[in-house]
Amino acid sequence: MNDLSFVFCDVKTNTYFCMSYHSLTQIINFMTDLSYTNWDSMSDKALAEHIGAFISHHRLDQNKTQDILANAAGISRSTLSLLERGETVTLTTLIQTLRALDQLHVMEVFSVKQTASPLVLAKIEKEKRQRARGSKE
Repeated sequence: MNDLSFVFCDVKTNTYFCMSYHSLTQIINFMTDLSYTNWDSMSDKALAEHIGAFISHHRLDQNKTQDILANAAGISRSTLSLLERGETVTLTTLIQTLRALDQLHVMEVFSVKQTASPLVLAKIEKEKRQRARGSKE
């Protein structure tokens, strides 16, 4: 099997690095480690700066100026600048900006999946029909 190579970007340092993997499992493990390792240890300011870097990255990736994006999002350029620098802005501002960047898919991580408890699942499984009953003729 051929190795799979991917290029990753560290948004904090703006550096790129390439990694090769032998399997999809290795890729998933690496991505999971990157995604969840340090979130709890980051300060609120660092998290806000990370979000700002995300917005800035996608704005530049789409070749949009701050003025163009701010206008599309219905906010002022100075408010967008605050967001990109990790300063305090409203949640509405973030949502409007994500929408203007076509990045609302990140909201998926906030989805709440309804799950049944193991006891409820066991009860449902027990109530399932086990065999067909023949018709009486």
